[in-house]
Amino acid sequence: MPKLVAATPMAKLAPFFRERSCEVLFNLMLSFLTRFVDAKGRESSYHQLFGRAGVLERIRALPKGTGEREEMAVQEYCKSLQEICDFEYVSQAVILDPTKEKVKYHLIFASKNPRGIEVFKKAEIEAARIQDEIRHEVYLRKTDPELPGLFDDGPPRSRLVSQLWRRYTDLAVKQVVEVLRSNDAAEGVLYKKLFRAAMAFPLVTPEGLIHWLQSREPYLKIIFQFSETRKKPRKPSPMYNDRVIVVNSKGLKLD
Repeated sequence: MPKLVAATPMAKLAPFFRERSCEVLFNLMLSFLTRFVDAKGRESSYHQLFGRAGVLERIRALPKGTGEREEMAVQEYCKSLQEICDFEYVSQAVILDPTKEKVKYHLIFASKNPRGIEVFKKAEIEAARIQDEIRHEVYLRKTDPELPGLFDDGPPRSRLVSQLWRRYTDLAVKQVVEVLRSNDAAEGVLYKKLFRAAMAFPLVTPEGLIHWLQSREPYLKIIFQFSETRKKPRKPSPMYNDRVIVVNSKGLKLD
């Protein structure tokens, strides 16, 4: 069962998580996370929170009011969980303000087992669908208070949800491409490395990653750990040593 943990210094979290097989859920309030980034005398608190040198300086170097500082802070916190607390898989979910075009906070989920990420992703996408419906309903009720309840399923109707989905999908593809290009061995890249890179972003799903890989065949080839004898082959899984091989890097458009 995941634990909900407050913003505790990373050095205090590490001994508790490092030797345990566990999953943990963090709530990162963005306004709290970056509110005092430029304040004098707060440097020590930020260094303790992230547990790594240079993080505060990287955040400070980004422009204010663009969302870049908040996004960097969340990414750096996830990186600290991987490097310091030994969580192999770290993912995010965005929780939106129902009445404003902004992200209210992030949920960070860390696990040492890819199955945990798969379950988290299913819950995240369902929550995102509900958030999208609520935001769309709130918007329409401002103009017509007599509208009935939630609407039929369909693509995102909220402008913010659509923008976030496109942005995080693009970032996930770039990370997957980077992993593929940095591993040019003949035996290919372990699928779980691509899974870990892509699932780090909100609103990106295992199904979306598989679809992206399959859409680039025959330039990419998925090699399964075990030979398939069933009529319907299984999908690549981070639980096995499945691999992805770049067959033709020139003909393959990875971007």
